[in-house]
Amino acid sequence: MPLSITIDLSDKDIERFRAAQASAEASAKSADEIIKAAADLLKSAETGALPDFIRQRLEGLDSLIAMLNDEGFALPDEDRKHVVSALVYFVNPQDAIPDHTPVLGYLDDAIMIELCLRQLHNEIEAYEDFCDFRQHEAERRGLDPATVGRADFLEARREELLNRIHRRRERDYGVGYGGSSGYGRAGVFLRRVDAAAMNAGSADTLVQHLGIEVLEVGEDFIRGRMPVDHRTHQPFGLLHGGASVALAETLGSMAASLCVDPATQMAVGLEINANHLRAVTQGWVIGTARPIHIGRSTQVWDIRIENEAGQPVCISRLTMAVVPRAMGAR
Repeated sequence: MPLSITIDLSDKDIERFRAAQASAEASAKSADEIIKAAADLLKSAETGALPDFIRQRLEGLDSLIAMLNDEGFALPDEDRKHVVSALVYFVNPQDAIPDHTPVLGYLDDAIMIELCLRQLHNEIEAYEDFCDFRQHEAERRGLDPATVGRADFLEARREELLNRIHRRRERDYGVGYGGSSGYGRAGVFLRRVDAAAMNAGSADTLVQHLGIEVLEVGEDFIRGRMPVDHRTHQPFGLLHGGASVALAETLGSMAASLCVDPATQMAVGLEINANHLRAVTQGWVIGTARPIHIGRSTQVWDIRIENEAGQPVCISRLTMAVVPRAMGAR
């Protein structure tokens, strides 16, 4: 029949484990050594007949090791150091209860893992969310999960947070961020223009020369593409950063123009910045412009440029000034 046993650890007991952890950390050589030792502990435990309550905790150790080794998650150095320091106890097989002791050899390891899991619950929760996102996003976009990384995850969470803020504002006040923001409406554009009309308006300009094409005009975004070829290469055969900026400003400016009254106003570029994240040598890059702020005198647009595999190539932010049409025409 099952037997329930509760182990209560006092602050003094926990402090002893912390002291043992600190002692092991002082003698450990490297992070790789610590991770390997934790993995070896799991491997050796698989060969023994362990009580379920110990085995369940050892499975938690597997999640920590996977998080450290996952290149897609790319745990920042400071966070990685924090997780590795929590695993350092497992380097020493001659710990509080030697691992070769029958039945209970891993009891102290199980207790230490429980302490680690509680200490690192925020990191573990974030990693589990990332794994779920990666699998779902890969299936949605038809990609290899290995190509979906931390940058994609953070960008998706950022968009999710912004959408949540907008929904709550609309729920609480019945509107978005005022008539000028555009957030309270189903879409931000004041008029509908299709992709063909956008492309026709770019004839005989730099936009056409670079091969930039508008693909889609949505409720609150404009998406377009640009070829990566001799027109957009730099001397080393890579996509020129300036070409990425040209694509970003083109899409952001087009989107901004749909948020003003064309009879009396126009949107002109005020400032643009760009972070170049990944090199591209051929094919197409696809950019999507979405609003961050739409005000009476300024607009701010976020433009995300990806390669054909959906990987981020460039992240750009464009600030537009809304001016009277006569002023903009000079």
